[in-house]
Amino acid sequence: MKKVFIIAAVLIAALPMAHATTYMFTSSGNAGGMLAGYNLTTETGTGNGPYKLSGSLANTTVASSVVYDPTYGAGVYGSTPAGYVTNQNFLVVDFSSPLPNNSSVTIDMDRVSYGYYIFGGNSGFVSGSIGNLTRLAYATAQNSPGIVSFTETTGYRYLVITATPCELDLLSISITPEPGTFVMAGMALIGLGMALRKARKG
Repeated sequence: MKKVFIIAAVLIAALPMAHATTYMFTSSGNAGGMLAGYNLTTETGTGNGPYKLSGSLANTTVASSVVYDPTYGAGVYGSTPAGYVTNQNFLVVDFSSPLPNNSSVTIDMDRVSYGYYIFGGNSGFVSGSIGNLTRLAYATAQNSPGIVSFTETTGYRYLVITATPCELDLLSISITPEPGTFVMAGMALIGLGMALRKARKG
């Protein structure tokens, strides 16, 4: 009996993992210190827009503030137009710890006039350069959808979001653990039910 209760308690402890965690970026308080903004000053290599963020190309960046719009989301201070993410700057979303493997990531961007690039990184982010990033999602056409979803399989610690030659704002990011976690949640409920049933019989 005691063992059943212990197992059920452990499984129930995993229950919060089964729900999506959504981060809203409509105010500085909601960001929880996760966001950092950077404006590009110079770049090396060739290519337009976010290609300068791929591979091991080094870029000189300058730290900037993040601007929050209560309707449209977060952008970078000092951008042109002001308060947007453009191809001349980027947002870093730092989760502080690796994302769960095989979790589903949904990113909601507003005011997308053309397209975007989203990269993932594992090593500590250095403001003076960006390298060894993996491109996770992108769009390069007019009227690109503002919501993009992909499966995170590497456990990236942070995401880098930039735009193609256009502007956008970051509204929210949702992280949903892999389906196996939901199975654990169901097992927790079953275990609890069995424990209660045995307790009543006893």
